[in-house]
Amino acid sequence: MSKNFVWVEKQFLSMRLQDSLLPDDESQAVGTVLFRGRRVLARRVREDESLACFASQLDRGLSVTGSSLRDAVETMLHRLAKVELPEATFRLAKVHGFNPGRVTIRNQKTRWGSCSSTGAISLNWRLVQVPAFVRDYVILHELVHLDHLDHSTRFWERLAKTCPNLNAAEAWLKLHGNRIC
Repeated sequence: MSKNFVWVEKQFLSMRLQDSLLPDDESQAVGTVLFRGRRVLARRVREDESLACFASQLDRGLSVTGSSLRDAVETMLHRLAKVELPEATFRLAKVHGFNPGRVTIRNQKTRWGSCSSTGAISLNWRLVQVPAFVRDYVILHELVHLDHLDHSTRFWERLAKTCPNLNAAEAWLKLHGNRIC
């Protein structure tokens, strides 16, 4: 499994993977949404119905006519995040021997995640928009804070053992993180 992490990091850092995940050409972004690291088409199913879809996601419970398509898709992403991110957190916690308290999903403007001294982890809903290796890095970063509540050398050593592709994930966030909205 660690071979896969090394391969992802090598591919990302060689720039082969970056453009396929998030194109630099902003014109390609019109009518699209970033979902799991890729630009996908977002559209109304029919103009006369309150349905919105992107990728394989379809939401019948949103009124697209009363709001913009962008707002409807953002609401869909937020709903997905409330399901997917806690599942991913508890899955990674089990694999790596962590025991988090509760996991909450928030609309944080300046953070991808945080970990409290009580073991509660808070994650930004926008993590459903980033590639899986970036999402997992952020989650693992917060899980390691359960053992080391600072950014000490011991914290970074533990994170490096837990997340071998942390350099690629940090590079992705540095290059693209501010463009996710």
